[in-house]
Amino acid sequence: MRKVSLLFGLLLTLTLMFGSTALAQAPFVLCGDLSEADCSILEAAQAAAMELHSASTEFNLAISISNIPYASYEELNFNLSGTGSYAVDPALMDRMMALQSDPSALFADPEGLVPWFVDLIQGTSANLSLALDLPPELIEALASEGETIPQPLTLELRLVDGFGYINLDDIAAALPNADIPPGWIGIDLATLTERGMEQGGFNSPQTMDPEILQNYMQDLQDPELVSEFMTIERLADTTVMGQPAAVFRYTFDYVALLQSEAFREMMQAQMEAVGEAMGEEFDDEAQAEMDEALDMMGPMFEGFTFEIQQVIGLEDYNTYTSEIHIVWDMAGLMATIGEETDGPAPLFTFDMTVNNSNFNIEPQITAPEDATIFPLNMMMPSPEM
Repeated sequence: MRKVSLLFGLLLTLTLMFGSTALAQAPFVLCGDLSEADCSILEAAQAAAMELHSASTEFNLAISISNIPYASYEELNFNLSGTGSYAVDPALMDRMMALQSDPSALFADPEGLVPWFVDLIQGTSANLSLALDLPPELIEALASEGETIPQPLTLELRLVDGFGYINLDDIAAALPNADIPPGWIGIDLATLTERGMEQGGFNSPQTMDPEILQNYMQDLQDPELVSEFMTIERLADTTVMGQPAAVFRYTFDYVALLQSEAFREMMQAQMEAVGEAMGEEFDDEAQAEMDEALDMMGPMFEGFTFEIQQVIGLEDYNTYTSEIHIVWDMAGLMATIGEETDGPAPLFTFDMTVNNSNFNIEPQITAPEDATIFPLNMMMPSPEM
């Protein structure tokens, strides 16, 4: 069990380390071997992002899994698309940008962590319309006799004044026997979050050691460590919204990272710190389990490629398009866990494109007039009750 938990922890670490950094959410700009002129474009793009408090977006996510062992079908394809917009209180954005320069400061005061997240929810307005296309094989398996699942399955979401809203019309129609009420349902999301975090101990210094969290954030955002396993290149320019635009591609070498001594040392230091905070000694058994898990990670990710591409306007330096492309030939994973297949190994692909527009043009987002507010105490009673 400890080994499995450690593997999931390592996977989460990788996601945080590379995903957030490449999408310009880190407090530094990675330029790799780019020229000074190209690097200045990335610096200007980060500066523009720090001034951004509202925008519109549309995205498309396609996921494919093929060569599935023991399945009666060869491939499953999922597609999720959506459009939306958001606006964040400018004063709140200033606080967020200050934290961006020192993310560990968010955890320096554990008692202030809960109010921070509550303020974030209350100070953000957003709407999102989603359309989900499921594989026909999955629809057939999920549909009961005489019932079909509409395609695409649509969903509307809103966040206004700390309340979250969801339109259940399509879900109610898709599952008529589930007695799901149609229309808009709302819930006090800010208060729900506050109660959940407090009951989970997020405001307790005993369960949220600030020193450990600060060290963890610093390790994840070490530019030297990230740069060593990432390649950045500028591709051919394009045009977006009538202006010239630069295109940058980030390529990550996960296998090299996982097999590096720097990553091993970082993970060991974090495991030792967490164990000490929990009153558990990082003994020889724990060391052996961690070493075994790390030794497994490199071979598991053989055949894994991860690229991110960005399109940045050369007049306003806004990021108009971000793309994530992942391909994972799971032959290494199957061999690592001792699974044999008669044919090719499973193949996983992930392709996501996000297009942004209407920068700092605040959208008009209002609460649905006919929404039914769900009683919060039925889901999570107040601590005073």
